[in-house]
Amino acid sequence: MLGPTAKVNATDFGVLINAPMVKILSAATGDDYEIIPKVKPILDISFADVTSNVGGSVSYLDAAQADPLPRTATIGGSIEGGLVYQSANAERKLATFTLIRQADDLLVSRYSSSNYSYKSGLGDIDFIDNVLFGKSNANASVRKGWQLQVAEALYIRGGSVEGPGLAYTTSGYSVSARGFVRLIGFWAPPAVQSWIDDLTKHFDIRYHSSTYSSIGSPITGTTTTAINLVVDGFSF
Repeated sequence: MLGPTAKVNATDFGVLINAPMVKILSAATGDDYEIIPKVKPILDISFADVTSNVGGSVSYLDAAQADPLPRTATIGGSIEGGLVYQSANAERKLATFTLIRQADDLLVSRYSSSNYSYKSGLGDIDFIDNVLFGKSNANASVRKGWQLQVAEALYIRGGSVEGPGLAYTTSGYSVSARGFVRLIGFWAPPAVQSWIDDLTKHFDIRYHSSTYSSIGSPITGTTTTAINLVVDGFSF
């Protein structure tokens, strides 16, 4: 026998801005900014602002005991800097370092089981403290992460989450066969480079490892691994 059901209408609103600063300056000044032939700097800045689950409430049996939707404000940004190699066919990232900050706040103030209100705007998120300086507060949680990437083949990562009832860190790495094969292709004859580009454009094998750490948690030190077979770049 099926239990009570409910239908909910909810909407997400958001904006995402990506600013490739070096490319913008290059277009404005006409300078390629090459450090050495075919090698250029990269500086990309991203910003995102999302409000999710915007709607009324949800109830199963009694409308007077309706629950609020988990309306959430999320704001964050990232900055990536490094070097890229411009080949005849594509742009390859030689080495990059990325920093990411994200703050979340559940926009629900609950006073009793049936009495609540929604916060406006970003709720209790403070962009300076939470996003720029990575500090959490009583209501806003903060997610921080970094990644070092080498030749699109090796990725080393770390991150943390801090907030109400949350405190843990993660660390890990990924290895991409596509990146290693393309790295070998730098020294291959042009005919072989073309063959490598065609092959790696569509196929990749990736290995991932991640370790979870949290003081007092029974699963601290747990490491998860995965292998992905990636098939992409086809048009139908």
